[in-house]
Amino acid sequence: MRVIIILFALLAFVINFSYGNNVGSWGKSKGYKSSSIITRLKTIHGDIYNCVNIYKQPGMNHPTMATERIKFAGLLIGNAPSERFTGAKATMTIWNPTLRGENQYSSASLYVEDGDNQIRVGWIVHPALYGDSRTRLFSRWTSDNYGKTGCYINHCPGFVMTSNVVSLDYAFPNMSVLRGEQFDVTLQVVKRSTGDWEFNYNGQQLGTWTSSIFSKMGESASQLRFGGECYQPEIQDVSPQMGSGGRFRKGKYDRTAYMRQLSYTDTIYGDAVLDDSMVQVQTSRCYYATNEGYNFNDDWYGYNFMYGGKGGKDGAECFDDSL
Repeated sequence: MRVIIILFALLAFVINFSYGNNVGSWGKSKGYKSSSIITRLKTIHGDIYNCVNIYKQPGMNHPTMATERIKFAGLLIGNAPSERFTGAKATMTIWNPTLRGENQYSSASLYVEDGDNQIRVGWIVHPALYGDSRTRLFSRWTSDNYGKTGCYINHCPGFVMTSNVVSLDYAFPNMSVLRGEQFDVTLQVVKRSTGDWEFNYNGQQLGTWTSSIFSKMGESASQLRFGGECYQPEIQDVSPQMGSGGRFRKGKYDRTAYMRQLSYTDTIYGDAVLDDSMVQVQTSRCYYATNEGYNFNDDWYGYNFMYGGKGGKDGAECFDDSL
């Protein structure tokens, strides 16, 4: 049975999560003491939630994390009016792309970055991390490009949960459908007056990263990114799907993954909507992105872009657009 730990903020307890076969084995592998469990809850899905003291959650420990080779398609954002960013926000459609090999993942994220410092939040399909192929909420951080610092969700010190709105591994119940209904989520990373970086889910705070864990992002960041990210191990020759998983189709909002209402926070001028002068479109082999012609300047889409691709076998032909 999968064991999970989430936050119980009102009682100053945290429930963090694991994917071991039992609490004891997970506690030993992650440095978490089973004796710290206050109480246990069981959901209708069979997940077990272990309530522990908020200051004893696994996010207070500090294992290392290896750097991974990735492919990205989306927008790189620079040229902030003050030259520094203190936040990013986007509403992104939720999909369940297909993976094609062990240890692959596919995700949609927003990034706050400065050199080898990074905070990344979004949704992800990552069986090696979660034990299933469901689309889940996630976060990740580092201060040295994952050399000796950083991790997913709160598997190491740095991120502290402050709310029980949803768990950090929340499995989204509704997926967008090709030529059908689209489901989305609004995520934000923003610097607060306390100095910490805050993670917001649909307008509600989930937790914070303390500024002291970052070597370059203690006060602000130099760039932002929005887009899809995939990982394919070197030994594999077939890459996973990104976004909707189908061919990248310009202008087809019911067939291609997109992010809308993109905005940023500037150190001097506060919250603002993106404009083309700040944006560079980035693509990778078999993965595409475009913001051309899609910024309708209305209350629903705001500044937006499309991204994704089918992936496929190395060396094979890729398809970027089809009516």
